[in-house]
Amino acid sequence: NWQKKKSVIALIGELKKKGARVVAVEQDENAIDYKKLKITGPTVFIFGNEVRGLSKKLLEQCDEVSNIPMHGNKESLNVSSAASAFLFRVLDR
Repeated sequence: NWQKKKSVIALIGELKKKGARVVAVEQDENAIDYKKLKITGPTVFIFGNEVRGLSKKLLEQCDEVSNIPMHGNKESLNVSSAASAFLFRVLDR
């Protein structure tokens, strides 16, 4: 498991060196509402597992964290549902 995380972090570093902005899609106290996220150039989105989410170490490597605000008893969406809603809203501008 550590090797996977290490390789994802290395990949994030490579993407950032090439000019990409890396946005984590995760519920976090510092996350901005996905409706307010501005796309201004090459951007990579990272979605985590709906149960475990993304690790703090991985979040620290990202340029920004954005989320889909949740209301009610549910804390997260299925990752494919979250990705569909998020990408439709963010990229359809």
